Amino acid sequence: MSVASPSSDWDAGLCDCCKEPGTCCLVFWCPCIAYGQIVGTLPKGSMCCAGDSSSAAAGYCGLEVLGCLFNNLKRRGGVASQVVGSFGEAGVDVAEGSLVAVSRNRLRKKYSIREPDDCVHSDCVVAFCCSRCAMCQEEHEIHVREGTRRKPKTVLNAPTTIKM
Repeated sequence: MSVASPSSDWDAGLCDCCKEPGTCCLVFWCPCIAYGQIVGTLPKGSMCCAGDSSSAAAGYCGLEVLGCLFNNLKRRGGVASQVVGSFGEAGVDVAEGSLVAVSRNRLRKKYSIREPDDCVHSDCVVAFCCSRCAMCQEEHEIHVREGTRRKPKTVLNAPTTIKM
């Protein structure tokens, strides 16, 4: 594990989601797997499931499924189902945002990334307002700090003519 200087910043900005297209696709289409990978890099004991990527991914996936169920209930029709569905969906959003905020804070501590100067860029605000972008930024940071960034494959072209 490489640790940065105490005053380092994130390598990529919050809105640099497409800096690594593969990571962007993973986070936006399979956030459970991305969250599991992030939590899997954290030291054991730093949070629930830290160091165990499959448990973290399963827990996040469970929240995603609950969100879908509450969303479905909300669309069913009656006032009671709409109220229960709306509150349930909001609860799931709060739970997911909380998980991302805590893992983001732990990642910040692991790599000694400085705290933001304003509350607008705090871990909680970023996790609740832009959780997918936050996970892209975290995944990118892990790739940079751990040296696990995938290198593009080199394609060798065959010669067009063969000399004899």
